[in-house]
This record gives sequence, structure tokens and C-alpha cells, in this order.
Amino acid sequence: MSLMEKMQKKAFNHIKENMKVFFDNLEMVEEGKDFAKFRGKKNVKEVLIKQRIVKKLLARIYLTVIEAYLDSELEGSAELRVEGFISKKGVRFHGSGRIAEILNAQSDIISALHDIDIEEVRVKGEKGKVRITIVPYSSSFVWIFIPPVSYNVRLSEDEGRKLLNLIESMGSVLSRF
Repeated sequence: MSLMEKMQKKAFNHIKENMKVFFDNLEMVEEGKDFAKFRGKKNVKEVLIKQRIVKKLLARIYLTVIEAYLDSELEGSAELRVEGFISKKGVRFHGSGRIAEILNAQSDIISALHDIDIEEVRVKGEKGKVRITIVPYSSSFVWIFIPPVSYNVRLSEDEGRKLLNLIESMGSVLSRF
């Protein structure tokens, strides 16, 4: 096993540790070397936790990507935009179709997004399916080559619960359409 493969495995083990709330509350149906697939609850059919590797000059960042899938006839896409660098002044979805409009009308979802440090939230609907993609800032793994050091950006159990609740709330709202 190469050094890169070892670090990828180590990174995913840290992601699994960070995402313990998902592993404890959802039934796993499949696990690979860099992903875990779960049966969803309520209106969410499936949840996938995987890695996205960001290559830097002297480092690799292993981001946690959470994807949730549900049945819905909504078409289009939406992306979360946050105004304010230090404090979140405005959290709104922008995009095509009705998805952004529907999500922006949900005060509980907008409020939850204020409480969680999230790098990216995207929602895409097509062909009777909707995919929700969330990339939290926490739960990443950073590997710096020189000097050789690695760091696990921990996700608190409380924040993990908030992420799971956010996915279930978004799934509940979007599956009505």
C-alpha cells in the first residue's frame, strides 16, 4: 500500500469517527475504501458519506461530503450563499427552478444553516430525484507533506446531530413537491 493510499485510509477513518452520529443513527448498507452508504430515514431514501480530495502544493485536504437522495418531482438547482465574512448576516439559496424559493421560505432550515459551519450546500433536482450535497468545514482531514504532519478537524457530536436533522428537514420539505 502506497503512502497516498495509507493517508486516504487514515483520512476516511477519521471521517468515520467524526460522522459517528450518522453511523449510530442510520443503517449502513455498503462501505468502500472512501465512502459509506446508509439507508435514509423518513423522506430521505439514501445518505452517502464520502471524501473529496483537494490537492494543494504541499498538502492534501480530505473533505467530508454528505449526499442525501430523495424522491421529488422538483427540477432545477440551488446553492447556498452566505453574506458576511465574520458573522453570517444573510443565508439564502440561489438557483434555478423552485428549489431555492421553497428552501428560503423555510425559517427552520435557514435558522439551522446559521448554526452550522458549512462550506457548501447544493441541491439538484432532475428526473424525479433530488440530491442534497453538504460539505461541512468540520470533519475534514488535513495532511501536510513538509514537515510531515496531519490534523483531524473534529466535528462535535452536537454539530453532527444538527447536520443529520438538517438533512431530514430538507428531505421532508422537498419530498412534498
